[in-house]
Amino acid sequence: MEPTIAGMGGLMGTAMFARGFAGAVIDGGVRDLPQLKKIGFPVYATGPVPSTSVGHYRFGGMNVPVDCDGVKVSANDIIVADQDGVVVVPRRPCRRHPRPRPKARQQRAFDVSIY
Repeated sequence: MEPTIAGMGGLMGTAMFARGFAGAVIDGGVRDLPQLKKIGFPVYATGPVPSTSVGHYRFGGMNVPVDCDGVKVSANDIIVADQDGVVVVPRRPCRRHPRPRPKARQQRAFDVSIY
């Protein structure tokens, strides 16, 4: 993504908010921050930029894997974000490796099984 051109702004954020999106993670800049803040739509981006993306980008697909700063993100992955950063939790099934578990022992103070 071009670092001086916004990956999204107020119009796209408003449309996403209206469609039930919880927020957006952009591997690039964002603009129209007061409008996004006013509607309560969180956007995590590389920083604010003043220029519009109109005429610079085109739709590339929906529910397709993307690379965001070297991290592969797929449809239905869980995204957790706050002011300190963004974490991607893959939703794809992981292989299970059966491991023997030690016998649970009781912890007296709370009566909780600990493995």
